[in-house]
Amino acid sequence: MEYPYKNEQFILNGQYKLLTEENEYRMSHWVKGFGIQDKDGIDIMPISRSLNLNKLEELDANRVNVNFEVYPFAFLRFDVVIDLAEKTFICEEHKMLLSELDNFFQQKVDGESAKLGI
Repeated sequence: MEYPYKNEQFILNGQYKLLTEENEYRMSHWVKGFGIQDKDGIDIMPISRSLNLNKLEELDANRVNVNFEVYPFAFLRFDVVIDLAEKTFICEEHKMLLSELDNFFQQKVDGESAKLGI
């Protein structure tokens, strides 16, 4: 049986697939995690369940702009340019490898948690 809250959508002229997976946290709070695979099904960016996808916009043949929130802090909203050919992302003028994406945003959550005393 397939996971009922998981969707796939081809992007960038069918060269890549956007994977989304909705997960319920805390009394009906839904987070739309996302990841990206190449057309052969190889993960370029594994699904992140702590990033809540709001919008994805195709920029050119290899790049997308992604707007998302970092769960559990909906006020931590980011626009990130992801270059799928280079396997990099740009956020706040920093260019990093996609493999560093989850750690980069986990540090943002940890910083906010410390500020709030959580």
